[in-house]
Amino acid sequence: MSCGERASDSTYGFSNSFSGKVSSGYFDNNGGSESPPEEEGILLNQELRIGKVAEKLIKIGEIRMEVKNYASARAALSGVVKNHDASVFNEQEDQTHYRIENTIVVRVAQKNFDGLFDAIVPIAHKVHAKETNVKNVTEEFVDIQSRLKTKREILNRYYDILKKADSIADVLKVEAKIGMLQEEIEAKEGRLRFLQDQVQFSTIKIYLYENLDPDEPLIEEESFFSELSDSFLFGWKGLLGFMLVLARLWPMFFIIALVVFGVRRWLRKSKAK
Repeated sequence: MSCGERASDSTYGFSNSFSGKVSSGYFDNNGGSESPPEEEGILLNQELRIGKVAEKLIKIGEIRMEVKNYASARAALSGVVKNHDASVFNEQEDQTHYRIENTIVVRVAQKNFDGLFDAIVPIAHKVHAKETNVKNVTEEFVDIQSRLKTKREILNRYYDILKKADSIADVLKVEAKIGMLQEEIEAKEGRLRFLQDQVQFSTIKIYLYENLDPDEPLIEEESFFSELSDSFLFGWKGLLGFMLVLARLWPMFFIIALVVFGVRRWLRKSKAK
């Protein structure tokens, strides 16, 4: 359907089965025809062409940079993000023997996008790439609003028709069309909310990394005394564990002792005879 679509009953596969109450046009509450709401979409498109509708722009930025010290650069980035009323939406940090890196996604109000983007750049030791993209979604935004208005008016017509239905078959047909329209409206509303969020808050993706010295160990080696202390602790825990095992097995040892005592007593009696 276009922005100025005219949704007749035939559009939704609805037959003229209500004794003249339904036809291919739009109807008021008294069953009389009226002009379709397609003029609303036409007016919105005209306003769009002459600049009466505020532009809806989605801004996306990306920066790839190397830093001298990852920890200080990450702290500086947090400060810059906070100063521009932005927030970290997603973060993925990874470290190898040669490099520590982080991919950070920041959401910021569109009015603060340029200021934040420019403030991030000085944190870098080297900027390998930076890019900004702007997507104009004004036409899609207006188109969805127009379609929503049209579909809501059609839905209201079907509600009116439902009140006048005089058979179960007619009620089921109208309810099926109402369900289909409600699903379409919900889908459009979801898309509109997504666009509003993307327009209101811009996205900046920052990829920063620090090259590490491969000869510098990632984990400091333990000293002799530290290893000695750990060994004593390990041995003590082993002894305690052994004592706990013995404590659990005392019934078995008691039975074995009784058997040995009985056998030895029996043997002594046998020799005495």
